Amino acid sequence: MLWEVAEQTPRQELFDKHWKRRSGSVRDQRSHDNCWTYAGTDLFSAWRLINKKDEEFRTFSARYLTFYASKMMRWVASTESKRKKSHHCHGFTIAKTLQFIQENGVPEEDPADSERDFSCITDAPEENASNMYKIPEEVEIRVSDKLEDLYEMLLDQPVGADLHFFHPEFSNIGSDIYEGPKSEISIYSELHTVLIVRVRKHKGKLVAIVKSSHGKGKGKKGYMKVSLTKMVLGIGRDNEIMSPSFLLTNFTCLVIPRALDKPKSEKEIKKRKLGSCRLPEVDPETSVQLLEEPYLEAVDDLLLQLLVEASPQDKKFVCEEADKALNTMVNSVARLPLLRKLQTYVCQRNPCVRAKAAVFTSNCVSKMELSEIEEFGMVLIVQMAADLLSDKMPEAREAARSMVNSVYNKFTCNGEEKEEQGNRKEAWQKFCEKNVTGPNAQAMVKIVSSP
Repeated sequence: MLWEVAEQTPRQELFDKHWKRRSGSVRDQRSHDNCWTYAGTDLFSAWRLINKKDEEFRTFSARYLTFYASKMMRWVASTESKRKKSHHCHGFTIAKTLQFIQENGVPEEDPADSERDFSCITDAPEENASNMYKIPEEVEIRVSDKLEDLYEMLLDQPVGADLHFFHPEFSNIGSDIYEGPKSEISIYSELHTVLIVRVRKHKGKLVAIVKSSHGKGKGKKGYMKVSLTKMVLGIGRDNEIMSPSFLLTNFTCLVIPRALDKPKSEKEIKKRKLGSCRLPEVDPETSVQLLEEPYLEAVDDLLLQLLVEASPQDKKFVCEEADKALNTMVNSVARLPLLRKLQTYVCQRNPCVRAKAAVFTSNCVSKMELSEIEEFGMVLIVQMAADLLSDKMPEAREAARSMVNSVYNKFTCNGEEKEEQGNRKEAWQKFCEKNVTGPNAQAMVKIVSSP
């Protein structure tokens, strides 16, 4: 679904703000999936220049961030990506990019990187080089989806953002206004990270001027106009856009808090740091909100990170801490939406991640009421467990057996089933034979028969 909304016109002074000259030259990511590295470093460079940390624009290394900003995501790309034989680059949010720079730093760009391509598998730069630049600790990373917040951010600096990328419209945009999909053959590709340098009127329409990272051959010398009145929802092969969104979203910038807002202690500074990379602390009674917007993406990222870190291939203390975090999540987050998220990772190709997902899926199921299981789908849970019974990982198989017992206990509490079938185990056997194919049906009957 694509529709147009009324203009949210900014204050007149915003039309006079133009950050192109302070945003560096247009770079080219070529075939890499690392647009966030270019937008993130350019945002940091522009912030330094505007705040007089540098006398001229200092370009930082996109290649360095490609290798080191998220080793976990690189590992996933190297094992799960369709391009894993030629690319280990990956998607990432601009907010997390800035958080990495704040905590670890980034070096200046090697001049050769602007002239040639590099392998994101083998051409790793030196880690923790001597010329590292960090975002000061007192600087906040702010993120918003609201246009009024974008307008306020743009008064002081360029703003990072994600652009909903539709093909072929994005590729063929030239000097026209990018307004999203325009035909039935349009394909939703992904989010593409850009740098917003200006808001203006073009042919009577309110647009943002954005700097891309596909070289000067795209758009108009690397810049393009994006509509600020078009919204999208439920578009894509799998309805990827799950809530109404402007074409530009996730507006991100760096801000030094005003004197009255400055945190008083180191603990408060850490508490204020980027919230989009970790779960917000919520009361268990209101935890259902945690798996709804705007936290959906944060939960997805956190779940994957914890499942990877909890796998045996990581250091022992890392596994233990990840296990604790996952247990806390199961105990405090609304179980039904959490189970829907875990379901995705139970099908993971990576056996270690799949096994951990199975364990915490089992834990989640064991704590669910019959009404919750029925709402999710008892058949779905049983089929999920059946598939895991033959998994090559012992941990996954044990989790499957535990899941079967949990569902069986709830199943036999159903008075209607009990009355209709007369015998609990006979009813269970008929249920399994009806909904599970092959020898797994008998295996599930044997599980509940064993002492």
